[in-house]
Amino acid sequence: MVEMILRTIKDLPIRAKLLLAFLVAGVLPFVLYFPIELSDDWLRLTFKIDAHIFTLGIRIILSLVMALLFTRMITKPLHLLDETAKEILLGADKQIQIDTNDEIGQVARTFDLLLTKQKQRMHEQEESEKRLRYLVEKMGEGVIVADRDETITFVNDKMCEILGYESDELIGRTIYEFLNETNKAILREKTINRMKGLSEKYELQFIPKSGDLVSTIVSAAPLYSDDDSYVGSFGVVMDVSESKKLEKRQRELELELLQNHKLSAIGQLTAGIVHNLNNPLTTIQFAAEVMRKECETKEIEVILSECNRMNEIVSNVLRKGRQETETEKRLFDLNEMVRIELGFLEADPRFKHRIEKEYYFCDSPLLIEGIYSDFSQSFNNIVRNAIDALHASQVKKLTVTTRMDESWIYIIVKDTGCGIPEENIPKLFEPFFTSKPRLGEQKGDEPTGTGLGLSSMHQLLSPYGAKFQIRSEVGKGTEFVIKLPRTLQTGPLDQPSRT
Repeated sequence: MVEMILRTIKDLPIRAKLLLAFLVAGVLPFVLYFPIELSDDWLRLTFKIDAHIFTLGIRIILSLVMALLFTRMITKPLHLLDETAKEILLGADKQIQIDTNDEIGQVARTFDLLLTKQKQRMHEQEESEKRLRYLVEKMGEGVIVADRDETITFVNDKMCEILGYESDELIGRTIYEFLNETNKAILREKTINRMKGLSEKYELQFIPKSGDLVSTIVSAAPLYSDDDSYVGSFGVVMDVSESKKLEKRQRELELELLQNHKLSAIGQLTAGIVHNLNNPLTTIQFAAEVMRKECETKEIEVILSECNRMNEIVSNVLRKGRQETETEKRLFDLNEMVRIELGFLEADPRFKHRIEKEYYFCDSPLLIEGIYSDFSQSFNNIVRNAIDALHASQVKKLTVTTRMDESWIYIIVKDTGCGIPEENIPKLFEPFFTSKPRLGEQKGDEPTGTGLGLSSMHQLLSPYGAKFQIRSEVGKGTEFVIKLPRTLQTGPLDQPSRT
């Protein structure tokens, strides 16, 4: 019963509480007055005090008690509200524990509602910031933030990938540490422009951990503080190294195609000249035959021998021209193809006069079914690579071997050239990979490359089931082996013969 009364009083509005306090303090003494008045004689004899004075004292005491009681009922929730609010401001996750229905209780519940909504907004903001940070971290372009001195304050994952460092290795360092002198000058100029409020897109080359220059396109914008003073810059960095390489390779390929077009035109011209040589050559040979019948001399024999040699050259050129234009598969002898290609390489003075050559051909014909030009072009590419590898070697020796066993036909090209580093061997069949200087970058008569020779050979011969083996040692030479599955065995297995 008492708890219900106290609960009811706690839930009363503050004005009602104050009114109740005044009523109790004012009315209760009057209620007690008459019993006390009746006890006036007793009070005088016992306590020597007048009933009026006693009643006044009771009034004062009751007023003080009621004042303290009702003040506590009002100030305790206010004090709790104040203390809880301070704790919340310091970061505590709490609610105001006031369960009254008066004005203070309503204020506390409103305050709790505001806190709940504020927490919800903060949570949503944190989630939004997390999503934004995740997007920035995982975006396909690099992001870099720097202060006014170009000291890095933030980088995302892609920027770390571009530079080859972890984020904690980059933050606190200046961007200038990753640039050469030329690009430092570019960045200084662009920083001055950003301090003037300009946003720009420009090309910048960074020096990553690997040491190789990385070409990038930087889109940079200034950053300002609340008072609109310049505090740094924000940049989006796009790695364009691959596209730059592709552009370069495309130009090289265009040059290669142009060169091939020129060679094709020269080849057609050569074929025409060779064809037209037949008539005068036949006439000379016929005249020499007539002269030998009338007067056989040593000089006439020389003329006839050279005519026969020229006839053989003309026949080989015409036959190669026909074979290179064939697009249908046919049976041909790999031994003969290798001999013809090596014969045509004699037109290269380096090959003819500066390189020691040893050839070992299988005694049996190595018949295989395929497109002739696929194999002649592939073999030519391997031998030319070997010739280029011998350019700076003291000992210039080329060995070509053909042989076969029960399952495979082998074409082996071995040189004593510069050799291939072990880490480069897996890359040899990749398009555009080459350790030679590019066209226009060579020194003197240094051989150049486009990186298309071995990749085209791989594409041409792989459909035939060809396998490739490469053994190389830097400074000592390389052995390149083409293994072709046997499609037709025309005779017993023979050992190679030296020619």
